[in-house]
Amino acid sequence: PRSGVPSHWTPITVGGGSDPTVTLCKLDYDTYWRNPSKLPMFKDLVGASGCSGRNTKSARLSVLKAEMENDPDGTLQPNGFVFHETRCGSTLVADMLGSQPHHLVFSESSPPASIAAKGDSQIGVLRDVMLLMCRSSYHTRCFFKFQSINTPRIKTFVKAFPEVPWAFVFREPVQVMMSHMKGGGGGAVCLRSKSHPTPGHAKILGVKNAKSVSNEEFCAAHLAYLSECAYDAYTDLAHTGKGMMLHYADLPESVPTALLRDHFRAPVDAAGTALMLESSKMYSKGRKGTPKAGEFGGDNEKKENAASEKIKTAAKRFLYPIYDKCVAAAEHDKSIHGQ
Repeated sequence: PRSGVPSHWTPITVGGGSDPTVTLCKLDYDTYWRNPSKLPMFKDLVGASGCSGRNTKSARLSVLKAEMENDPDGTLQPNGFVFHETRCGSTLVADMLGSQPHHLVFSESSPPASIAAKGDSQIGVLRDVMLLMCRSSYHTRCFFKFQSINTPRIKTFVKAFPEVPWAFVFREPVQVMMSHMKGGGGGAVCLRSKSHPTPGHAKILGVKNAKSVSNEEFCAAHLAYLSECAYDAYTDLAHTGKGMMLHYADLPESVPTALLRDHFRAPVDAAGTALMLESSKMYSKGRKGTPKAGEFGGDNEKKENAASEKIKTAAKRFLYPIYDKCVAAAEHDKSIHGQ
């Protein structure tokens, strides 16, 4: 677009209650689509958009919903949701989707996550806020890539948007564990709930609390928990045909074809596909100042060779069983799409 993708008011935070206060900001979508890997997360986009002073406003959800219903032309229905195991290529998927100027892409945005955490009682609020986020006079499609903590909430999002297709991105167990546990893994995402494990974690580990469990074992169990939640949603909702299992090994080529064209039913032309594949060559979280900013190269073999016996043993015990089920489901999905 010659004049650039226009900014517009977008919800960035949502309060509590049945009619919450919504804070909006005019986000810099033009900078985002030109190089999504520089602003890989919603917080990065918000941070780059100067969301303070005159560039923010607040209103009750009921007021914003009435405005939306009185002028529905600019409200898009979401085209697809991306859930994931974490450290498995989901940001690459979001960056590829975001490389198209007419695509609205929300990568780990805070409003849906904060609402979905409150459970099914907030489904109406969840739907209204996400529709407000998909409101644009310029964009033609809208996609959400959620935080990994939302994977156990897939069914909540499906209840809010039963018509929207979704995918779960996952990766080979040792590779994904190595991505988490680099540098000893002290601050790893997969260990965040170790001090307060869910019943799902406890069931996989076979313990009541995780005090006696090693970091490697808990990391494997956490990734297995996320994968089991996704697989359960995939099988329980199989009759809808809306779920898809997407293996890291099939990225990036499968994004414009199997995911976007066949599953989300939102194909792009040859130029759009080329732009997507070009964007996939960049490290997906290439924020300015990060050591990996720049061109991306695969590191699967390196990760596997460097893995400790503790990681390999924990992966084999806790993570491989559900991983194998996800692989079989992904192969099934590929056969449907003729991949």
